Amino acid sequence: MELNYKEMIKALNAIEDERRIPESVVIEALKEAMCKAYKKDAELSDINVEAEINEKNSTIDIYQIYNVVENVEDDELEMSLEEGLKLESDLNGMLAETEDAKEGEQAFFDKRQPEFHNK
Repeated sequence: MELNYKEMIKALNAIEDERRIPESVVIEALKEAMCKAYKKDAELSDINVEAEINEKNSTIDIYQIYNVVENVEDDELEMSLEEGLKLESDLNGMLAETEDAKEGEQAFFDKRQPEFHNK
């Protein structure tokens, strides 16, 4: 299902205005609903997930949170330290290749403020 971020924000603003519900309450309810929907879709009710509204990218991002343990007993909830370190290394490598990372490095050498574009 494709969500139209701008239309969803309009609907949330309408709810805030019509019902006089504070924006923070509406946003928290939306994030909780997105987490519940993710858990239901994944058919894993006990996983730990968090949702963030990314206004820059106009997205709602959902993250599954794992516990890092010495001995993995449930791979849907836990990961080993080795797996966590590899994941961190892979993600850092991916981030280093982004346009914004290169811009930040060049701005540092040029002694100027970087111009980031979320790319």
